Amino acid sequence: MDLMKVYVDDSAVGIEPISVLAGWAAPADVWPSFEKEWSDALGMSPKLRYFKESEANSRSGEFSGWSDQSFNDRMHRLTRIIADHQLFGVISAIPTKLYADVFGKNPDRILRHPYFFMINDLVSRMSLYLGQIGFKGKVQFIFDEQKGQQEAVSQSWARLLEAAPDHVKPIIAEYPIFRSDATVMALQAADFNAGHMRRDLIASTNGRERPDAPWIAKMDKIFCLGKLWDEHLLRELAAATPKFAAYMRF
Repeated sequence: MDLMKVYVDDSAVGIEPISVLAGWAAPADVWPSFEKEWSDALGMSPKLRYFKESEANSRSGEFSGWSDQSFNDRMHRLTRIIADHQLFGVISAIPTKLYADVFGKNPDRILRHPYFFMINDLVSRMSLYLGQIGFKGKVQFIFDEQKGQQEAVSQSWARLLEAAPDHVKPIIAEYPIFRSDATVMALQAADFNAGHMRRDLIASTNGRERPDAPWIAKMDKIFCLGKLWDEHLLRELAAATPKFAAYMRF
């Protein structure tokens, strides 16, 4: 049976101005090669013990003291690995205050936090896309086992499967998997996607466009599945799904 693996991490979910859940998807047989090449890239001189987008952006932690040339070369290599393996991006993003305004006073505790909405968004969007391309296998979601994220995902998953449309349920694995981003390279790449996309979205909503970094490699050819929600899109969702609309307040 075909298996699609989706590695997901968050960036500041529940924190203003924007909550982001994002990662990378690819057939299961793509990931072993990706893991090896990413690990090899970390082991180059100067060596990285791990990759975190926040440290790369601020040139701190593992990137502290690096020259511009060393930094650009390593980032170029990492982005090239993503592009060469033809991963496709997945993202769900929503302004945090908007979510709180619409869902924050909900008596349902799980719905008060953005995780359920965003996971449901990712799963639904993946299922629709895979149906369009004729994928007949299963989709396994793998999340970082960090404190907070694991609890939020676990609490949301059963509800997600219960509420999923009939065409979605056969595709999605019955439970999510949690792994450490210290040892799973794909989760480091998911952290990269989530953090980088959040910075782009914040800049865009503030009327600015961040110029492409000098280390971007082939990223313009990468397909990304997802959206930034706004009030108009939420109202469209409410109109299309009355059961979900019952939990929303405008």
